[in-house]
Amino acid sequence: MITEQELLADLAATFPGLNAQPLRTFGKNWTNAAGAWFHKPHFMPDGLPLFVVPFEVGNVEPEGYRCWVHEAFLVWLELRGWHLETYDYGTYLIVPEPALIDQLVHEEVA
Repeated sequence: MITEQELLADLAATFPGLNAQPLRTFGKNWTNAAGAWFHKPHFMPDGLPLFVVPFEVGNVEPEGYRCWVHEAFLVWLELRGWHLETYDYGTYLIVPEPALIDQLVHEEVA
């Protein structure tokens, strides 16, 4: 698993323009949380949208998407020990995989 700082750097390098921010800047309920958040539409290197909004596509999930998110992006996160949670259809949170949270806390403290 990579650290939050490594995640933010990888996101900026791999998905320029995504503008992911540390999760602790999302609001007072998140001040001690590790992760990232973003609130902008973005496109994958293949030109497809990173996210699709159900009501904008007739509530039919397009092929290559899982839970309305481009599957390649989800795999990219999973390979780094992180996963995506939808806050609303426009704001997304990237948080540690639950099984790896203890590892992250240990690395951040060390």
